[in-house]
Amino acid sequence: MNGGKSGTVCFDSSILRRFTFSTGRVHLSLSFASAVSFLLIISLPLFTGCGKKGPPLPKNLVIPEGVKSFSIEGRVEGLLISWQNPEKNSDGTILTDLAGYKLHKREDSENCKRCPSDFPIYMDVDLASAADITIEGGRTYLLDWDVKADVDYQYKVAPYNRGGYFGLFSETKNGRWRKPLSGIKDLKAEAGDRTVKLTWQAFDVKEDDGFVGYRVYRRDASGSYGRVPVSASPLKETRYTDIGLENDSQYYYIVKSLSQAGDTLIESEPSEEVPTIPRDMSSTDIPQNVNAEITDKEISLSWDKVGEGEGAGYNIFRKVNGDLAMVKLNKTPLRDNHYLDADIRPGKRYVYTITSVDPSARHIESAPSAEVIIRVPE
Repeated sequence: MNGGKSGTVCFDSSILRRFTFSTGRVHLSLSFASAVSFLLIISLPLFTGCGKKGPPLPKNLVIPEGVKSFSIEGRVEGLLISWQNPEKNSDGTILTDLAGYKLHKREDSENCKRCPSDFPIYMDVDLASAADITIEGGRTYLLDWDVKADVDYQYKVAPYNRGGYFGLFSETKNGRWRKPLSGIKDLKAEAGDRTVKLTWQAFDVKEDDGFVGYRVYRRDASGSYGRVPVSASPLKETRYTDIGLENDSQYYYIVKSLSQAGDTLIESEPSEEVPTIPRDMSSTDIPQNVNAEITDKEISLSWDKVGEGEGAGYNIFRKVNGDLAMVKLNKTPLRDNHYLDADIRPGKRYVYTITSVDPSARHIESAPSAEVIIRVPE
């Protein structure tokens, strides 16, 4: 605008005090001089504390830092909006009185360019009462259901403290929603030693689908699927190996397809869930130095202990004379590395072998030890 010409002045006062300026925006068609005078008049009591506009502002006003990593993604239900919660105040001190956020929303149109301050408040996210948000890993998530397909929306957010003072606005982000792609089919899981290998049916990609890739999500037996996938970036191939897991623990997996509308990534419905349990499939150690001695009407067997701590359990196998097959003598694995066989007959020859059994829930059994043969005298 120039000196004598009239123009449009857009003023957004809600950034300073949310309880003082509840109307949010003032739109006036004024000459340049009148506009400047108007702004000076209404801004003077704000910074001096004089007049009847409300409580005076502190001289050294401390406000929350702005949010970081402001992001918008599409989901089946609408647009998922998220940001990293501020941890400090504008003066570098720790933020201890964060009370909520003001989320602003508008449709992206030519009016936005003519009057950029025309950005109405869409939602007051009061942390003391908000039921439609989740906070995970220091990040706030909320879902905007009120969206139409292939319409561009703009969002920005500012935090406020318990005193009602706002921090700086985030950057303005665009979001566009459209119907997601169909879900993934035929998800399979193959467990290994601290790993799980996932495979699924390839998505039928069409040129206009906006297909980007796949995301993998995991939960354990006691938890739920979080907002963050275990696959760091969209997967192009129909397989994924999840590593660093805990053996003998139950895990569950889902996979989602990912498309793009404008700058917005959109997730599909999840695949069917598949459960799996990683296990160490390597065999346990074979018992060594098996020894057999005849005592008073018994055969005493002993061998070197396998493992440390609780160690392994043991199974005892025996055959008599020319029997072809070994027979297990104990019903459950033995804890001790010795055994007395009282079921013997004079003049018989006995052949023994020992296996060790993993003490975990896997119960993996080793290969048999070397055979030891002993004959009972007549």
